[in-house]
Amino acid sequence: MINVDFLLKNGIPTEWIEYVRNRCITDMRDHYFFWEAYQLLDLLARTKLKSLKGFKILDAGCGFGVVDCLLVMMGGDLTLLDYDMEYLNKSREAFRESIIHNLPQGGFRFQFVKGDIFDMPFKGERFDLV
Repeated sequence: MINVDFLLKNGIPTEWIEYVRNRCITDMRDHYFFWEAYQLLDLLARTKLKSLKGFKILDAGCGFGVVDCLLVMMGGDLTLLDYDMEYLNKSREAFRESIIHNLPQGGFRFQFVKGDIFDMPFKGERFDLV
């Protein structure tokens, strides 16, 4: 059971909760998105982390990229990695839709990278969250 009151009481911005709610209603391509997104919001509420600004984040195996839009909304600098161009294209589509409606104007960074998690193309690069 998702406790939206708990999220709000613990500082999760309404626009993040609304983004998750709206994506779940309009886009169920990835049925795990709903749970992943709310678990992320719950984790942030419990740790009192108000932003991911300054965090370098790698999503290795990004799939549809819908949860990643939420990470960028939270201020993270995100790299989306997938071996399948179809998934990377679907991620780009999710970002285009979210940028128009949800992401702040400017100040957010993300990149799409085609690659394999067993042979990552990030030699010497470090990430804060994977």
